[in-house]
Amino acid sequence: MIKKIAAWLHLWLGLMTGIVVFIVSVTGCIHVFHEEFLAVFPVKATQPIVANIASKGRPLLKPSQIVALAQQQMIKDNAAQEPFMIRYLRDKESLLLFGDNGAHRTWFSFDPYTGEILDQKIERNGALFRVKDAKIQEQNLRGFEFFPFILEGHVNLWLPTEIGKTIVCYSTLLFIVLLISGLILWWPKNKAAAKQRYWFRWKKGTKWRRKNYDLHNINGFYTFLLLIIIAFTGLCIGLTWVSKGVHWMLGGEEELVFHSKVPAPGTAQVPFVALMDRVFEQEEALYPKAHTYSMYWAYPTPKDPVATTMTVVYGKDESYRSHYDRYTQRKIGIEEEEEHESLAHQLEHLYLPIHEGSIGGLTTKILAFVASLISASLPITGFYIWYGRKNKKTKKKISGAMA
Repeated sequence: MIKKIAAWLHLWLGLMTGIVVFIVSVTGCIHVFHEEFLAVFPVKATQPIVANIASKGRPLLKPSQIVALAQQQMIKDNAAQEPFMIRYLRDKESLLLFGDNGAHRTWFSFDPYTGEILDQKIERNGALFRVKDAKIQEQNLRGFEFFPFILEGHVNLWLPTEIGKTIVCYSTLLFIVLLISGLILWWPKNKAAAKQRYWFRWKKGTKWRRKNYDLHNINGFYTFLLLIIIAFTGLCIGLTWVSKGVHWMLGGEEELVFHSKVPAPGTAQVPFVALMDRVFEQEEALYPKAHTYSMYWAYPTPKDPVATTMTVVYGKDESYRSHYDRYTQRKIGIEEEEEHESLAHQLEHLYLPIHEGSIGGLTTKILAFVASLISASLPITGFYIWYGRKNKKTKKKISGAMA
């Protein structure tokens, strides 16, 4: 009974997710060694060198002043965008970003002491264009970059993020069910049956159907654990409810990200200009010698009505990440330093290195590469198993009817 259920799940989930699993596996396989490839064949830098700007004893301007100056120069198409990030670099050209959607953003480079806008760029669907005299220039500053293109396919299937990411994440969840159901189907009834399932025992006359069946089953068995780990860490990166569940099970604090309590009905948010000025003042007073101040604004939505503002301050040897309540301007907390982190937090730092195979250096990268390559083959060999059986049944029905 269990094997019948497993067979039904394995068949239909495989047919549903096969193409997605193939694309995600192939792109993941290619991306594993991107660092090594770029070290040998470096890509020409597409971003200009950040200009040095001497402070001459001048204070950094408030975020609201910078935002107001930038809004005056925004093109009409982007006038409705809200500030998302501002990054002050002491003695250097600084950055201001409008729009939190990666497919449609406006970037400003500015003098942090005078507020002068030095450059404006528009980001649309992965392309980056300079804005000059309130007009978008035709030249794409990024051009085509192979590994970012591959990564976009791996994460979003080259679709809009909201659609592609959802398809990839939930196909990955179904892929884990596929792996488990596949192991149930692989499990031999006795020792005699086990001999054929641990290794390839092909002879000269072995038919391609048998070879294809063995490639699917034996390769799937030996990569089962690796693929489960890669898929699960991918889910932890991509799905908030999965990462929160793991965080809770490992004894992490109640919320993965600092959040304020739901305010009383009718409580007004602090206007963003007042909030960012107040946050910046507090952070600069706490860390007056920091060389970088980055602030990110999250805007409350029906799904997240109590979104908080986050700041990251970079000192000489360490960084400090803080969260502020959007309603009271009160600092909610500072994230733990690494040496004092809970097991839950420590594991969260490992999700990406485990997922991409970099956690153990070259050895684990090779394992991740091989596992991803085999993962890409499983939908193909699985489809041929199903097609061969279906075709066989059709031929039997035809020959039976003719008899």
